[in-house]
Amino acid sequence: MGGFLSHLKPEKNQEVLNASCGPIRGNINKHGEKIVDGYLGIPYAKPPVRFEKSVAAQKWTEPLDCYKYGPGCPQSGNFSVIFLEYFSDMCHDWMTFDEDKCLNLNVFAPRWKSDEFVSLGSEESC
Repeated sequence: MGGFLSHLKPEKNQEVLNASCGPIRGNINKHGEKIVDGYLGIPYAKPPVRFEKSVAAQKWTEPLDCYKYGPGCPQSGNFSVIFLEYFSDMCHDWMTFDEDKCLNLNVFAPRWKSDEFVSLGSEESC
């Protein structure tokens, strides 16, 4: 979906989706007749503690605005050197890194029915 949506300007959706983690609001991305809902930066775990297993985020009760990408996890070692040397000019202003808030995910949900993918909830699936 990323390449499909990368050039579109999203609209903020004021409708609230009651997700299992808590209520969220996201973006509406329109491409011709096709609409994709996007929820960005949804926290799925508490801030990481070094060398310990991550712990699920607590469920929230107030709607969370999920309009922007969440921060990425900082990298170290050879990867960070290579990334900064060769790809830093490709970073956009929305690309940030924050170790305390990097455990987040982005969800994109097309509103049209796809013949390509079978719903796991249908009787046709195995």
